[in-house]
This record gives sequence, C-alpha cells and structure tokens, in this order.
Amino acid sequence: MREQLERAVVKLASGSGFPAASLRALDDNLAEQLSTLRARDEMKMFELDEAFHRAIFAGCNKLNTWNLLQQAKTHLDRARHLALGPDRDWRHLYNQHRKIAEAIRSRDAEAADLAMQEHLQQTVTDLNELKQQMPHYFKP
Repeated sequence: MREQLERAVVKLASGSGFPAASLRALDDNLAEQLSTLRARDEMKMFELDEAFHRAIFAGCNKLNTWNLLQQAKTHLDRARHLALGPDRDWRHLYNQHRKIAEAIRSRDAEAADLAMQEHLQQTVTDLNELKQQMPHYFKP
C-alpha cells in the first residue's frame, strides 16, 4: 500500500502544480539530512526521512492520505529504525531522496516514479537483511 500511494503522489508532485515553497521544503530537508549524516544521528535521520515524504504529500494537498498511511506502517517503522542504526551508512538514503527531489523539480514523472520505487525497495532489502542479522526481532 505504501509503495502504491507514494509512487502515485510523487508522480502527482512531478506535475506542474507542486508549489515552489514545497520544493524549498524538500531542499531544506536535504540540507539537514546532509548535516545529520555527518553527525551520525540516526533518530534525526529517521525524522528527516519522514518529513521528506510528508512534504511531498503536503505539497500535493494529500495530508489525509499521509495520515492514513502513517496508521498502517507501524511495524515497517520499527524495521526502519533498526535499519538506521548507528553502525549503518545512510548516504544511500540521502542520495535517493535527492534523486526524488530532482525529478520533482524537473517535472519528470517517470524519473520520480522510478526513484521512489528504488527508494521504497531499499526498505524491503533492508528488512530482509535485518531478518538475517537480528532474527530475534522478527516472528518466524
């Protein structure tokens, strides 16, 4: 459900109606992510990841959809917290977000969709790795 909704919204954001203020919010978020990478603050990185996605929904006037999505992803968020642990490299997360923002800015719906799909598939990859590394966190 998350993948379908996020891909639909990022394609919508790539249309001509995404506000300049929302693009600035994405840019500000990316700058803060870069600082957070250097500080290695995993909790802040999680917050910025959430805020980045929320800003896309907000820019498309889809906050009700965002709020619904939040209710459905509790277990996913638990795994995402594990994946952002202090011993992980988060540059891929920042780079994926940057690609998404660039595609929105250039109004390239296809590139935005592909970048979002790649980004969300990373969560599945991370989840599979976490299950192998920390099986005690997951039900068999």
